[in-house]
Amino acid sequence: MMSFQRLTDDSKWVLRGGYGMYNVAILAQTWHAMTATIQGDSLQYTNSINPTTHQPTYQWPQIYGGQGASGCTTCYGQDEFDEANTINWKDPYTHQFTLSLDHDFGAGYGLRASYIGSLTRHLEWEPDLNTLPFSSTMSAYDQPASARRFPNWGRIYSFDTGANESYDSLQVEATHRFQRGLHIDSIFTWAKALADNQGPDATSFSGERGAGVATSVLDREADFGNVDGTRRLLWNTTAVYDLPVGRGKRFGSNMPHVLDAIVGGWRLSNIFTWQTCEYLTPVFASGQGDPAGTGSGLTSTAAGWDPGHISQHPDQVAGVSWKPSRQNRNNWVNPAAFTCPGWPEWKPGEPCGTGAGYKVANGVVTTTPRSIYGPPLPIGRFGNTQVGSTEGPGFVGLNSGLAKTFRLGERFRLRAEGSFTNVFNHLNLSGPALNLNLSSSSFGTITSGAAARNGQVSMRLEF
Repeated sequence: MMSFQRLTDDSKWVLRGGYGMYNVAILAQTWHAMTATIQGDSLQYTNSINPTTHQPTYQWPQIYGGQGASGCTTCYGQDEFDEANTINWKDPYTHQFTLSLDHDFGAGYGLRASYIGSLTRHLEWEPDLNTLPFSSTMSAYDQPASARRFPNWGRIYSFDTGANESYDSLQVEATHRFQRGLHIDSIFTWAKALADNQGPDATSFSGERGAGVATSVLDREADFGNVDGTRRLLWNTTAVYDLPVGRGKRFGSNMPHVLDAIVGGWRLSNIFTWQTCEYLTPVFASGQGDPAGTGSGLTSTAAGWDPGHISQHPDQVAGVSWKPSRQNRNNWVNPAAFTCPGWPEWKPGEPCGTGAGYKVANGVVTTTPRSIYGPPLPIGRFGNTQVGSTEGPGFVGLNSGLAKTFRLGERFRLRAEGSFTNVFNHLNLSGPALNLNLSSSSFGTITSGAAARNGQVSMRLEF
């Protein structure tokens, strides 16, 4: 930490800076995973004997939660390892940086300009270790279970460390300390946060274990992009104002005591917020295609092994903005800004079947594509649209309250107050209600908004 108290002779300017490094706390979710695997219990499995061949039939254990000691003879390569922690665990940590310049204008007014940033390393992310390699010659749908990295298993979800996050912000804060019945604190923030552990289509800040299953263990950059919950622009102002009405005040300074007891001494409180919306990601729902050929985007295979079930990113069309020229609730995101990877003929509202593979008949791969919405063979890569490539609708709101305390003798006080949210009844469209499924005919539409104006009036007796 460093501070220069006198940049000028009048001590009105102050430069401050700081640096810190902190461990990121690991909580119960991670430790729970250590007891939610096959290492957390010991079970016995009974093998049967084939009466004709007199050969034992090995029972593969069913390791899903609650299965007990059940097994099967046909689940080879299908049992799912749902909880795992890397054996090369490293605790996450954060570097934080601050630098601010303060100026005192006098009369209670001040101004601060700040840079606040951080770098976080070894964050958790959740890949499926049992994927196929990138391919442009064969669809994962037509691949056998033995083509995967660990053919004896189904999906293997591992909680690994190694993901990264960065945050940079510029803030300007203007304040007026409480004097003459007025207090104001107004902060404007520009922020940029990037991370690669958000999953393919994050809709909130990532939790302790990331924001869901990663697109691929082979390409962590596939989920890199803007952090959903960080607002690019945010202006927040709070103000408290004692109304200048009543005896000894600017208005009605000589009013009768009875009238002053009613109309004097009221305090107005306000919170004003204006912000851009969260970052959002257009996707093709899983079960349509698999452009990378890894099985990430599929929900079934001809051989019966269970693939990734992961939503897939589109390609971004060069030179076309995601924001339509006449943006409204029925046309918030321009579908022409995106396309199906490997299929230039794609039209908005259609599925993206790139890499969906060929139909299989009697165990033989045919020459008939499974989907008419794209080439049956993959293109060996994911779509190039980053996570958080669009923004939802912003928010503007004013919340206000008016309160006064009436003294009723020495022991009793009566507090009257009214509080109102969204005072101007401004329509704030809801970001989570924005349809971002590119295969949907209603892509880019917003179906609901935030709460309308609401108010309450109350009285409380204190004694």
